[in-house]
Amino acid sequence: MGAWENTYLDRPGQVARGDVAMFERLPVQVQRSSKSAQGALGVTDSATYKQFRASYANMLRMLKKLYDSGVQIVAGTDAESGCI
Repeated sequence: MGAWENTYLDRPGQVARGDVAMFERLPVQVQRSSKSAQGALGVTDSATYKQFRASYANMLRMLKKLYDSGVQIVAGTDAESGCI
């Protein structure tokens, strides 16, 4: 979900959502990368961004539904390696 969160929600010039809690402690070059939104989908207008946010919210709901149904969820390493 960390990879999808970055893809759907990150925007250039803003700290990546997955980095917010630790941003001030990251090296400057990693901070710069965090604000680049390299893996994010291109958004040109607020309506599209709103749709991306809604899509990600649906992913979270589906993940919760899978968990509540007893599907085993295994943590991965798609977010910043070693930082989270």
